[in-house]
Amino acid sequence: MPDKPPDSNNGLLELLKKLWLPVAGFIGAVTLVYNFYQLWLGDQTTVTYVTAGAGLIVLVFVLWWVGFSNRKTTRDAVWPIGANVTDVSPRYGLRYQRYARIFLVVIFIGIISGGWLLSTHRQELKDKLVVLIAAFEGPEDVYGLRNEIIENLNSDFSDDEGIEIVVIDDVIALTQGSDYARKLGKRYMADIVIWAWYRPTENPNITIHIENPTQENILSLEEGHIFRPATTLAELESFTFQQYAGYEISALISFLTGLIDYSNKDYETAIECFDKALENMSVPSPYIYYYRGNANYWVKNIQRAIQDYDKSIQINPQFAEAYFNRGATYSDLGDYQSAIQDFDKVIQINPQDAEAYYNRGTTYANLGDYQRAIQDVDKAIQINPQFAEAYLTRGVSYAYLGDYQHAIQDFDKVIQINPQFAEAYYNRGIVYQRLGKTAEAEADFKKYEELTGQKP
Repeated sequence: MPDKPPDSNNGLLELLKKLWLPVAGFIGAVTLVYNFYQLWLGDQTTVTYVTAGAGLIVLVFVLWWVGFSNRKTTRDAVWPIGANVTDVSPRYGLRYQRYARIFLVVIFIGIISGGWLLSTHRQELKDKLVVLIAAFEGPEDVYGLRNEIIENLNSDFSDDEGIEIVVIDDVIALTQGSDYARKLGKRYMADIVIWAWYRPTENPNITIHIENPTQENILSLEEGHIFRPATTLAELESFTFQQYAGYEISALISFLTGLIDYSNKDYETAIECFDKALENMSVPSPYIYYYRGNANYWVKNIQRAIQDYDKSIQINPQFAEAYFNRGATYSDLGDYQSAIQDFDKVIQINPQDAEAYYNRGTTYANLGDYQRAIQDVDKAIQINPQFAEAYLTRGVSYAYLGDYQHAIQDFDKVIQINPQFAEAYYNRGIVYQRLGKTAEAEADFKKYEELTGQKP
């Protein structure tokens, strides 16, 4: 019987099997090179880290190979005849092995030390305001806008240990934008990233970007802010605008430094920073007055706090937080009518502000107007059903009106929301006492004493 002719389909399949791995490897290599190239275009620092890391791994492997690898040789044994003996000997001479091992130890110590230093440095940066200034896209060699800003910042903050000014040569191009700037900021652990571009036309187009890559640390600063100041070519050529920009950026950094001091409850230092910001800022921000007012309040400069809130409201008549804090300050001073007017304004701006209704209700209670106090606290509870302080105020108001059953219900609700709320036990004990329920009153007073360490 003649041989069966080969199946052409099987031959093609075999060919594909042979070519698949080389083709797949080639495609993978091309893809890897292309992705590496794209990464290089957009993030050269990461490429450098990856390349350096790969090089370090190769170096460690080579040193380990020289320092610890052995060579095996086989020879005939004397006895028994026909047997083989395997000898193990260092692949390289003792001198090379010694040097390789020494270098390995040095690299290991270097990695440990470098990691410790990097960790320490990063921890130090967490406690500072880190300002990252990228290279500006524009004719810096002629107009020196960035240089003026850097000189101004160094002049103002060189002695401030709480600020770290980091200058890099990377240009953040328009095509890369704010996302890349914030990514760069996170890499340097920066709280603020400043980048800009400008064109020296007759009416110069200047855009300065201020990014906040760690918005959770500086909540009052938006994720990104853009300054497009108007200027002339003459002002740019005479360096008038550069000086103005330097002052404005310094004012912003002073303000942000003050915010960090404020969050750390260093109110005196915060006030100094806010003062400095207001000195340099051509158009004062209502937020600076607002936070300086808060700081003045905490250091008992009550009148100065009110003046700062006044200025903040003057700049922004819809600044609800400034009205609220001024109202609370008036309430502390016993000026309840002024406090109520400010809480009225807060509610007008934001009708869903439970805190404003609660504070206005508390102020009415201080004036002895318990019916209006209950109405306001009702509204606060309607907005926030878990508002324990509001139930307490309403319960106290009911108690003053002689409605003890509603008062007890409110104090019960406070304890249900927060079993550690000592004032609720105390006030409920007072009501029980007035109702002649001595055992219940004593139990509440005992609980109050357990929570506060004070006798009622």
